[in-house]
Amino acid sequence: MLLAHEPSRATATGETDDVRPFVNILSSVLRKFGAGLRAGLTAAWLRIRLRWAGRNHSAVSALMAHAVAAGDDEGARLACEILQKAGAPASDALARLADLYMQQRKPQLAHDLYVAHAAQVGSTLRPKLYRSAYMDPARAGRHEPYVHTLRDVVLETTQCAIFDDGNVYIRETSGTNFENSPHLKVRATPDQEFFVIACREPQQVIEQACVLLGTDGAHNYSHWLTRNLFKLALLEWSGVSTTLPLVVNEDLRGYQLEAIEMLEIPRSRLMLMRRDLVVRCREINVPVNMRGHPRMRASIEWLRGRLARFMEPVTRAETLLYVSRQDSRRHVLLNEPELTDALARLGFETVVLSGMSLADQIRRFSRARVIVGGHGAGLTNIIFAPPQASIVEITNANLRHMGDFRVICKAMGMRYTEIVSNRFAPEQVTAFPPDFDYYVDIKGVTEAVRSMLGNMPAVH
Repeated sequence: MLLAHEPSRATATGETDDVRPFVNILSSVLRKFGAGLRAGLTAAWLRIRLRWAGRNHSAVSALMAHAVAAGDDEGARLACEILQKAGAPASDALARLADLYMQQRKPQLAHDLYVAHAAQVGSTLRPKLYRSAYMDPARAGRHEPYVHTLRDVVLETTQCAIFDDGNVYIRETSGTNFENSPHLKVRATPDQEFFVIACREPQQVIEQACVLLGTDGAHNYSHWLTRNLFKLALLEWSGVSTTLPLVVNEDLRGYQLEAIEMLEIPRSRLMLMRRDLVVRCREINVPVNMRGHPRMRASIEWLRGRLARFMEPVTRAETLLYVSRQDSRRHVLLNEPELTDALARLGFETVVLSGMSLADQIRRFSRARVIVGGHGAGLTNIIFAPPQASIVEITNANLRHMGDFRVICKAMGMRYTEIVSNRFAPEQVTAFPPDFDYYVDIKGVTEAVRSMLGNMPAVH
């Protein structure tokens, strides 16, 4: 709603108390007559208020905050111009108006204001406008997996974004949300097509040709398998030299090192990088991200083939497996003990994956004919399950948009059932809804399992 109250430093000090009655009147008018009058009335109000307030820059700043909150770029622009022409400190106004332009998908206007803002605050980092692009648009348009060679580009190692003139490649490198970058100030349009980024100059140069295997900044087991290891299939299919160094994060976890060893990749081939670097690469070979890719199945089959010696024969796929989340601190299943009891009566074995070797995890999942588990990284091991396995994913209304396991099951032709909960803990300490703890619909899970067991084909 336009002119909804937004506290600011000015209002906190009482400098704009005289503005509030007029703000309330204008807000009532706009509620009555609709958003169509927004720009004109706000602009007129700011002009009138300027005459009344004279050089009361705090009042104009407060009104600008209201205009920005309402998405009124005309009113916000006018307020910003008033502040600039009056010689008032306008760095906050510039940033707010730039943010509004980004939300309205006006990236060039936003970029110009971010540059002016950086100059006013004395920043040594100049914001630059980038467009999210595909490395090879034609091949990407055909959903064709590929390895692309880039020369003299800049790589940021946290989320594997590559900057190439006015393009940024991230959809195909990691597929992560660039706005979550902990080391870069990233502003994005809502469709994630344009980014304004103030990036440091490269801190080092990689002179030799290399391969971007990728970093896993979140240390997420699922991401490591599907965003990183799947890329090794593309390298092999593309005939990329097996001697080229692989760029990975330096603080590899035990399961990451175990996977590299199981895939018979010598550690001497790893080019270990910090996850907060900006690096210039003279030549880097980039396999596209296969996580969620329409042809992901080929990568899954490649990984299964390379690790087949750790898998049980399909004829031994008799285990009913429940993947516990008792070792997790995020989106915990609050009534899990009751669930494990109910599943135990149906013949299920409960496993806790923390501390279990990758080889043992592969072995356990490869002999399971029904797998039940809450949404979480450990469930990614279904890629090692028999193709005729049935999967029950326990999730909730805040998590179900994360469709990784649906996609894997569809790619592998597995039977998939989703049990969605809307019952959460009454008090949540986290501010991130997907991490909320919740209660499992135990009856829904057991009914789904009974249905699967009743319709399960014989194992051959």
